[in-house]
Amino acid sequence: MLAIGIAAAAMPMGGSHGRGYVIGAKNFSEQFILAELMAERLEAAGQRVERKQGLGSAIIFRSLAGGDIDAYVDYSGTLWANVLGAATSSCRARRCSRRSPSTCGNATA
Repeated sequence: MLAIGIAAAAMPMGGSHGRGYVIGAKNFSEQFILAELMAERLEAAGQRVERKQGLGSAIIFRSLAGGDIDAYVDYSGTLWANVLGAATSSCRARRCSRRSPSTCGNATA
């Protein structure tokens, strides 16, 4: 879940834009809270932070990839499905191959 947030914590201080950090958030409560926590932590370390909130899934990832934002929090499963286009994880498929098909549905690699 915190895949992108962890990357933000590992970034060198100062932001990639030379103007501080831009923290993005999607349009629901959990996103607002987690983005605010990241922003407040950076501010406590003396960094300037701009907040961009209420962004949709496709827009927010393109913003990250294009350098318009420095970090946002997302579920790893959302990235797996929406960005990488994967239907299911190979780990899940391996687990399900050891079980009855009726308990795992139609898991595929």
